[in-house]
Amino acid sequence: MFAAGPGILKRMIRLLRPTVITGLLLALLIVPQHADARDHRSLPSPHGERFYAATLPQTLPGLEPLPPRQSAPETEAWKQRIREAEYANGPYGQGIAETLLDAANYFASRGDYLSALAHWRRSVHLVRVNEGLYSPLQLPALSSQLDMHLRLGDFESAGEVKSYLYFLARRHYEPGDPELVAAAVDWIEWRRQQWLRAPNPEQPRDLLSLWRELDRHTREDESRVLGLSELAALTYAQINVLYVVGTEDFGIDRETEMMLGRGPASADAALDIDRAQIQALQDAAYARGRQRLELLLERAAEAGDGLEQARANRALGDWYLWHGSSRRAAPHYRDSWHQLQALSLPELQQEWYASPMELPADNVMWVPPSPLEGDGSARVLARFDVDERGRPRGVETEPVDPERDAQAIRLTRLLRDSRFRPRLEAGEMVVTRSLEREYRVP
Repeated sequence: MFAAGPGILKRMIRLLRPTVITGLLLALLIVPQHADARDHRSLPSPHGERFYAATLPQTLPGLEPLPPRQSAPETEAWKQRIREAEYANGPYGQGIAETLLDAANYFASRGDYLSALAHWRRSVHLVRVNEGLYSPLQLPALSSQLDMHLRLGDFESAGEVKSYLYFLARRHYEPGDPELVAAAVDWIEWRRQQWLRAPNPEQPRDLLSLWRELDRHTREDESRVLGLSELAALTYAQINVLYVVGTEDFGIDRETEMMLGRGPASADAALDIDRAQIQALQDAAYARGRQRLELLLERAAEAGDGLEQARANRALGDWYLWHGSSRRAAPHYRDSWHQLQALSLPELQQEWYASPMELPADNVMWVPPSPLEGDGSARVLARFDVDERGRPRGVETEPVDPERDAQAIRLTRLLRDSRFRPRLEAGEMVVTRSLEREYRVP
């Protein structure tokens, strides 16, 4: 048996008659192109995408509910203060930005969100006029705007603020600086979640750009070596992006479409390039993720950081199990368990390994519904076992609402096709019987 590389495949197709192309092509496409490749079509159903734990919050974590609209008796007083400041110092005078910021905070506390946003925006504008486009003095107003947009579910406006905050970080910090790495990871995670909220496989550039940005931040040379904490943050961000890339369906490549007679080549050459590149990344996702986690594990060992080694081993175990190899996952889970034991961290052993964990772990593929729209999900109770390889067995489901039988049937199928990080005992992967959990199914 041989592995048919893309060049060999194309040459063979050109030599064959059209009547036999389709059958041979489909046969060859199932042969891995590289010994370290994994077929993304065989990946499990990801937790968070079409089902998620009912215990997860229905709003973005860390955001307080918006207060109801209340009377604002000091409205005229604040407007008068702003007018007096403008009269004394001109419309762009020093100090007006601070007054606008205070006024915006007052309006927000009274539930007048439109007035609050208008005053925060003007405060930012005056800071840029008086202090420069990159002044850190605009950060309080920008942070307040971001918080308000998120609480209102205005993700488009929130994304604009997020992008500008990342732009400011790039202006103020050098490559590799912890502050810049934190800003990059925050921005990339935001963009990744927005892709999950509204995926568009026909336009993969947004998702592809996240990988490119992470790749740029992780490049090291003799003059710049990332600290372990920065490398860890960037590596886990890469893994999160690869989980998304791996589970998307970007279709078959353009040339194969042509060979199968599915229409002319696209006139949009840039789109064809993006599609080819995202598919290449998808084909290499398993190897890329493994290599990045192995590098992190090596760096953590060199630094003598046992906790980071335990985290990296756990992530590598999850990565192998997600891609169908419990045999390769087992030693990494075992090492992680014993590293936590050596650090006298039984609480983390309990948190990570006392009960099966849906994969991808840490809710990587889940984003909460918009506070304005919701997701119309149904609560479904599931009972099942999880074997030592993380496979659910004997799945039974029951809708909490008797009228939502369709979602219960759907959850049965999704759970059977899902994977769990199995429970560990003394570092070994073991069977868990009679697990009962409640999920939401959109």
